[in-house]
Amino acid sequence: MGLDKFKDKNRDELSMIEVARAILEDNGKRMAFAILLMPYKNT
Repeated sequence: MGLDKFKDKNRDELSMIEVARAILEDNGKRMAFAILLMPYKNT
């Protein structure tokens, strides 16, 4: 997942909703919220 729109933002200031929405837009499909956050859980 690229999420290029967040490359200049501080990761600590992003909300999970912003990230989840960007992932959905990148993937173009519906997913469970928990699945969307898994790649970022330990970053």
